Amino acid sequence: DSAGGGLTLALLQRLRDEGQPLPACALMFSPWVDLTLAETPPTVPGEAMLNRQWLTFAAEAYAGNQRDSAGASPLLGNLDGLPPLLIQTGSDEILANDSERLAEALDRADCDARYQRYPGRWHVFQLHAGMLHDADLALAECRDFLHQHWR
Repeated sequence: DSAGGGLTLALLQRLRDEGQPLPACALMFSPWVDLTLAETPPTVPGEAMLNRQWLTFAAEAYAGNQRDSAGASPLLGNLDGLPPLLIQTGSDEILANDSERLAEALDRADCDARYQRYPGRWHVFQLHAGMLHDADLALAECRDFLHQHWR
C-alpha cells in the first residue's frame, strides 16, 4: 500500500527489464507511483491521513532530485509486459489521482489491470476489514483476483 505500492510497481518493472520471472499478479492499495507530485492535488475533501506538505517532504527525503526517475516514480516508466494488476483506492484520498492515472496508463500499455475506486473511502481503508463493509468487499475482490491468476 501507498509507498509500498510504488515500490511494488518499480520492482515489477525491474524484474521484467532484467528478464527475471514475474509473479502471477500483484495487488496495490492506494499506490504512490509519482513522487514528482506534478498532478497531485493540493487538497482532497475527506482526506484524513496524508497531505501535500508531508508528501513533498517524504518524496524529497526518499528520492531527492531523482523524483522523476522510473525507480522513484514508476508511473513515468515503461508499463508494458507487467503481470495482471489490481489497484484499489478510496475516493477521499490525495493519492487517488495516482491510482487513476496508473490505471489509465496501464490501459494504454500491454497490461491486464483492474482499477477499483471506493466512494467516500480514505487511504488504505482495507485495514478496517471486519469493521467496515467496503473493506470486507475490497478484500473479497483481492481474494478473487488472486485465485483467478494463481498458477
